[in-house]
Order: sequence, then C-alpha cells, then structure tokens
Amino acid sequence: MEINFTENSYMYQSAKRLLQKELDKCVQKMKDTEDKWNEYMDLKLHYAFTTDPRIEGDGYAVEFDDEKRYELFCQFCDMEYDCFLEDLKNNFDIDFDDLRDGIGSTSSFYLGKMHNNYNDKYIVALAEACTCFNLSPLGFEQKVDGKIIIAESLSKEYTEDLEDMTTQMLYLVEDMYDELCNYLKPIETVYDIIHDFKENQIESFKEWVKEGFENGCI
Repeated sequence: MEINFTENSYMYQSAKRLLQKELDKCVQKMKDTEDKWNEYMDLKLHYAFTTDPRIEGDGYAVEFDDEKRYELFCQFCDMEYDCFLEDLKNNFDIDFDDLRDGIGSTSSFYLGKMHNNYNDKYIVALAEACTCFNLSPLGFEQKVDGKIIIAESLSKEYTEDLEDMTTQMLYLVEDMYDELCNYLKPIETVYDIIHDFKENQIESFKEWVKEGFENGCI
C-alpha cells in the first residue's frame, strides 16, 4: 500500500517526535560538557612554577636557589608532558595534536572543533560533532534556553519530499546522540586529565623533586 506522506501523516509526525527527544538529549549532553568543549585552556603550571620545592627530612632541609628551582621546574614539565602524550596514545588512542585546536600563536587551545559563540551555538556544535549527517534540510532552530527544535515551516526545497525527510529524521534518531558522545569522549578524557593534574600540580612537583633527591638524580 502506498503511504501518503504529508506534514500531518503519522509516520512523519512520529519521526519528528522521536527526533525531538534525541535533540533534547543532545542539548543536555552539550550543556553538561560545555566547559570541556567550549572553553579554551592551556597546559601551564602557574602554581608549580611559584612553588618552593624545598625538601625537609628528619633533622635536615634542602633548599634550592632560583636558578636551580627553575631548572627543576623545566625538567618536571618536560617529563610530565612526555608522559601525558604517551598516556593518551597508549591508553586512550588519542593524538593530542589532532584533538587540540590552537588559538593563534598563543599556547591556549580548545579541545575539538565544536567551540563557537554563535547565538545558535548548540546547533553549530552538533553539526561539527556529527559531520556524517546533513542537518540543514531539517530546519533546526535554537531557543533562548538552548533547546533545539525542528522548525515548523520547513524549507520549500524539501517540503515536497517528506518521505525522504522522514527517512533522514529516523536516521538521526538512530545514530545522532551516539555520534555526539563518540566525538565528546576524547575531549572529556583529555580535559579531565589536564584538570586533575593542574589541581594537584604543587604536590606532584614537590613529590617529584623529593623522589629525585632521594634517588640521587638531583
């Protein structure tokens, strides 16, 4: 039996409702992770740089002059950066150079390419994360609260082929959210590693200096 596809047809409206649920999930996921994909960061260890790594033991203390402290800090940074890259490659199959999106000639960067400051930033971000889908024919609109909806008035270029539109929506329902999560996964991983290390940079630096001294490496 031939199905008559109209904007009021059950199959079209059903696909539209299912897709709206997926869009709501995608927006919530992007909101929950926005500090990871839409904020720039760097690898600088400002607090470790200003830390005095003096070593204190039972009845003794070892202090370092400014030149030696700077030398130790540089060695620490080089070692940790190499370990960071190796950890990402060997344990997560992530190439940091491919993931980072540098900002001009600065040392700052974004993770991934979803970042933007447009009014419809979630639509732009979703399109970047899900490049295997063609989102433009569906006429997405973003509300003030960030909610993405399917425009009621579809582009005239596509309104005559609602069967194809329905197929596209069902295709998105099947894979769009998973595609977004797959794109975000390495971003979340790298962000968390950097964030956690920065949170503990002072203790890590001091412990590294202490171990190096006790092992005769410093």
